Amino acid sequence: MAVWDRKISCCFTLLLAGALGQIVNYPDPFCSVIGSTVNIPCSFTPLKSVMDDNGKEVLIEVVRVIWCKNHEFCFGETPCVYDSESNNTDPRYRYLGDKKGDCTLQISDLQEEDEAIFRFRVETNDSRASFTGQPGVRVRAAGALGQCVNYPDSPVWAMKGSTVTFPCSFTPLKSVNNNGKEVLIEINRVVWCKNHETCFGETLSVYDSESNNTDPRYRYLGDKKGNCTLQISDLQEEDGATFRFRVETNDSRATFTGQSGVRLGVIGALGQSVNYPDPVCGVIGSTVTLPCSFTPVVDDAGAPLIKGVRVVWCQNEEFCLLTATSVYDSESNNNNPRYRYLGDKKGSCTLQISDLQEKDDATFRFRVQTNDRKKTFTGQPGVRVTVEDGAQMKIRSSRDDRVFKKGETVTLNCSAASCTIHQLDVTWFKDGFTLCESGPNLTLGYLTAKDSGNYTCGLKRNNHNLSAPYSLHVEADEEGTIAFDTLLAVRLLLFTLHTVLVVIVTSIIIKR
Repeated sequence: MAVWDRKISCCFTLLLAGALGQIVNYPDPFCSVIGSTVNIPCSFTPLKSVMDDNGKEVLIEVVRVIWCKNHEFCFGETPCVYDSESNNTDPRYRYLGDKKGDCTLQISDLQEEDEAIFRFRVETNDSRASFTGQPGVRVRAAGALGQCVNYPDSPVWAMKGSTVTFPCSFTPLKSVNNNGKEVLIEINRVVWCKNHETCFGETLSVYDSESNNTDPRYRYLGDKKGNCTLQISDLQEEDGATFRFRVETNDSRATFTGQSGVRLGVIGALGQSVNYPDPVCGVIGSTVTLPCSFTPVVDDAGAPLIKGVRVVWCQNEEFCLLTATSVYDSESNNNNPRYRYLGDKKGSCTLQISDLQEKDDATFRFRVQTNDRKKTFTGQPGVRVTVEDGAQMKIRSSRDDRVFKKGETVTLNCSAASCTIHQLDVTWFKDGFTLCESGPNLTLGYLTAKDSGNYTCGLKRNNHNLSAPYSLHVEADEEGTIAFDTLLAVRLLLFTLHTVLVVIVTSIIIKR
């Protein structure tokens, strides 16, 4: 059995719900035959309201629902299989749900490319209530004859040097039809391989039932009847890979490889772990901080080991080996100044990225390198950073209408697609003039006609990419108009009296 690090498994649990407790309820993984129609029953819990920065309630409205496949966050430029705001959805994917709590998806004419993890996303009028349901649902597409391999959910994490077991089952055929005659199927070979799509030919296998040269670290606990369980002992970093299982029979039509496979990630040997933050989203030109901590490396006496310790941050590298290109290396003098290491070698590994660029849209991992191989490790699974274009910035209002009466209140929220912008990054404008207020939320209380105008928002470091204008109009109330007319009448009367008085006084002076 895999030896799990408690801190890491806890982190995974937290990712199952949105930031404010929203959850998507997916079905268990399932397998269906290519060409068939499948329903993915699904439900979600939308929020009714959130509180703004001033403690006022903002009612939540679901404005968009999305289904995508094989994408962790299901937003931005992600190709989706269903989008409630798009007219170009593939008709094979039919949404049977709504925007209230039902997210059921139907897939017709199932294809090989549908063998994937599907996730559902909710977008609302307030970015804080928008979320993507984790972990998604795994769909497996069986061959035309119904063969299927049931792998454990990926990824599976285990510590270097430990033993991990992949529970696995498959559906062998009993017979096929050959010109009207039944041909009984006999399985003559089963194979496990890693990092190979089809797992046959000259593929290097980790287990082959017909070979006597199998590495003893890989032990097959299955059979040729339906059990394909594999056990790997003394895990090494090179075992961090995707493993697939293949069945070969006396008839090529019944021979197949289970495509999805199972992904294995290897953690440090002595229980070392890296605690990463939840996925981070930022806007081009902004600054993001990745809070991070790791298990300190200690010497034989249990004291923190600093001398001879090297810390490295890299992006899109599974193991962050020293041969990989790093964004920060404690032993290098050529680190890009955009990447600032705020940590140390004792347990803090916080990284700050300034002037965020498109190329920063990646998975970042942290590595501790020492002279002792057992104390060297790369933290998994890393932290995913998503970068949004500032040109996509938009203003959402706490109210649908844009015409208000005197004394009413409205809150405007500045966001970039699905990113929540840090307070110090936003500047608000009214009719092109900078406002004193800052932060993602602009609350306008007790509105008057003076508040009418076009509001925009943008990054402080990138004000040329502003949101589309939000036009706000405050009606002048009737009482104010009457009061103004009364004031004019009084002023006119006073002016008339003053004129008459001047005329009288002038007449008296002339008579004298």
